[in-house]
Order: sequence, then C-alpha cells, then structure tokens
Amino acid sequence: MNYSNIKKVLLGLSGLRMLTSLVFVFAYFSGPHFIRQNDTLGVSLRYFMRFREGVESWQSFILPAVLTSGEFMGITPMEFPFLNFIFFPLFWGGHFFGITAIRFSFILLNVFLILLNFKAWKGVQREGVSYSFAFLLLPILSISQSFIDKFMPDLCAFLLISLAMGMRLGEEKKNAVFSFFLASLALLIKPPVVIALGPLLFLLEKKELFKEICKWVVPSMIICLLYYTYGISYLKAITDMPPYFAVHFRSPMESFLGAITKPKLLFRFLVKDLFNAYILLPIISWDLYKRFVAKQEVIPLVYWLVLLLQTLCIFVLADSHLYLHTYYSMGSSFLVALIVLTFFKSVDSKFLLSVVLLAIVINQAEIMIHRSKPLRKNHLFKQCSLIRKKIDFSQIKKIRTEYRPYPTLGLCLGVIQNSKIARYGVYQKGIDKLPEGGVKVFETQDLIVKDFNSSIEGDQ
Repeated sequence: MNYSNIKKVLLGLSGLRMLTSLVFVFAYFSGPHFIRQNDTLGVSLRYFMRFREGVESWQSFILPAVLTSGEFMGITPMEFPFLNFIFFPLFWGGHFFGITAIRFSFILLNVFLILLNFKAWKGVQREGVSYSFAFLLLPILSISQSFIDKFMPDLCAFLLISLAMGMRLGEEKKNAVFSFFLASLALLIKPPVVIALGPLLFLLEKKELFKEICKWVVPSMIICLLYYTYGISYLKAITDMPPYFAVHFRSPMESFLGAITKPKLLFRFLVKDLFNAYILLPIISWDLYKRFVAKQEVIPLVYWLVLLLQTLCIFVLADSHLYLHTYYSMGSSFLVALIVLTFFKSVDSKFLLSVVLLAIVINQAEIMIHRSKPLRKNHLFKQCSLIRKKIDFSQIKKIRTEYRPYPTLGLCLGVIQNSKIARYGVYQKGIDKLPEGGVKVFETQDLIVKDFNSSIEGDQ
C-alpha cells in the first residue's frame, strides 16, 4: 500500500470517527472523563439558570458558578469559562435538548477548527509530509482522539493556539493581531496548550522566531498570566464554598519528580495515550534502527526533541496528575500526528506498516463500539427523563442529594444538588445512604426520589 492510499484510509477512518461521535451524543457519556464533562456542562447550565431567573447584575452574572452549591451561591475559581458561556443559550430548547445540542455543536466546532487549521497550514511541509493534512488525523491519533467528542475545553484551546501559529506560518500569512487574539483566548481557556507552540522552534530561524515571540506569543501569555493571578484571586475572594477546580500553581520541581518517579505510569502514558494503540513501540524501534544501523534520518530528530521538551514541560506543570488527566498533554497531538505520518511516508517494511495501520484501525473500532454502549442501555439520562415526567422540575431549583463535589445528578435533572432543605431528594441505589424522613414517591432502575414535604419558601 503506497502513502497516498494510506492517507485515504486514515482520512476515511477519521471521518467515520467524527460521524459516529455525532450520533453518540444522543446518549449518556461513555468512556473516561464523564465527571469533567458533567462539570463543564454544569457551569453552562448555571449560566442559563441565572439568565432565566433574571440578571440583576451583569458583573455577577458572568462569574462562573457550579451545580453543586446547595444553599450557597456557588461562584468558583476556574479556568476562563468562555466555552461554558457561549453555549449556555442552547438550554432554551429544553434541558435534555440543551445537553445534546451543546455536545453536538461542540463537536462541530472542533471539526470547524480542524478545517481552519488545515487551510491555515497549507504550504508547510517536511520530508514530503503535509503539516496541513496532519490536522485531519487528530480525531484518530494521540491525546486528541480521546477528547474529540467530549465537551471539555482542552482540544478546542489546542486547535485555537495551533491556528494562531498556522496563520503566521502558512501560505496566506495573516497579521500578528489575529494570532495574538487566538493565542490569548486559547491560553485563557487552557494554559497547558502553550506547549503546542513547540514546532515554532524548528519551523523558524532564530531571528524570525524572536520576532514572532515578541509580536504575539509573549503578549498572549501576559493576558493569560493576568487572569490566572488577579482574576483567580478575585474569584477566590468572593467564593462562598470550597474550591473545586484545580487552578493553582504547583511547585515545578515537586511536579517534575512526581511525574518521573512513576515509571510504570509513564510508560503506559507514552504507549497508550500519547501514541495511542502502542504504535510508539514499532515506530521508535524502526527509527532507531534506521538512525543508528542504516545511518539514515527518516523521522527528523527535531520532532523527537521538541516532543521530549513538550513532555518535560507538562511534567513540571501537571505532576503525576498527567497520568490520570492526559488532556494536559493535548498540545503534543499535532507533533505526534506528524511523526506517524512521516513514518508511513518513509517506512520500507510492509510488516511494520501493516502493524501500525492495523493497530490504529482496531483502536478506533474499539473506541466507537465502546462509545455506542449507552445507546443500548437504560442510562442515567433516560432515568432522569422519567423523573422529570413524573415530577415538574420546571419550578424546582434545588434537590437534596448525598454530598458530592461533581454534579452528576444536578446536570441529569437540571437542578442544583447538595441542598439540605429542598423538598425533593434524589439518591443513587447501592451508593447513597437514604436519609430518614420523607416519603419515597418514585424510583427508577438506579435512582430513588423522596418527597420531604418542605414548606420552606423558594425551594419548590
């Protein structure tokens, strides 16, 4: 199979992954990071709830709040809530419509940004490999393939900062103001995606690199720094509940040591996450053989060096949290895609080519099958829909629940959870301890609803 045909197979697989992802948003979350999706959707829902109730002060309205606040207001320090804010109007179509519409629209936004990157990076290539084409494979390669269908800010931020870079490097070079705006927004949404700027180190000469850094990279980092110091300090000062989102700075040395002293987790991260489906092993083995035995450089050494630098930077930023929250390394996805494409372009072993290609295909097939499982099950959204049909939640703002910092039930039912005084309580079978008092009025496969007949004004 020649390189042209391989590209067609990979592109077809990437397109199939995107199409199936659009279908799967009509069911409950699947795969890891469902709690993080609950969090981000929960913040959007709180924006909608406050807007629906009436905006008394725009200053307080734009501040992010969570669904787990109980009797508190719930304002919380968090990453810049740009995506949470722009998507909240979709809840006007109804609660479950809003959740589905946001997830569906967010995937389309990611596809749109991928296509913008494809256009912006045209004309940039090395070793016969198009940098532009590499973006089309993000749905099936590296860290990005795990988050292409999740309402989380990391992939979007990575695509925005990559677009900022492509606008300065592609055939149609744009004004640095555009790059400054996009990079500032990306870093506000998710600061660790700064590592995505790594390719600048080998794509520009020293003088040009210095100019680009001064024109838009450093200014955008200053904007980011201002928000994550003064902005977060302000939110911490006015919050009325314990902080939930991790937006604090970590000790660089402690973080670095925390990451490198867990070799098993590091190895797993490299071969299952950074290079999904274990394809790193045959690729790096082949590259080492060519480099040191055959004396040929097939995959540019600068690719590996910058990828190493990116990973070391994330060690410093994320500690061993990286191994649980792999999205910290989202910014490396583009470089990984370039390495994989260069391998397919240069490999002279049909066996290794087949192994790597088959591994990618099988990996994506497994993911698509796994993502489809909620379509065939009585998942939580279906059960919450039954509860909402039984009980009119349009006039209910809060529910009692067993305390949890993540808003699973709150998002599912469209209310604030963790209340201690609300009329209705909702509890998960086999997980929560049912409180005394109240009358069980409804139950589903996994949920029990109790009516405490509260007469406290404002909780109904």
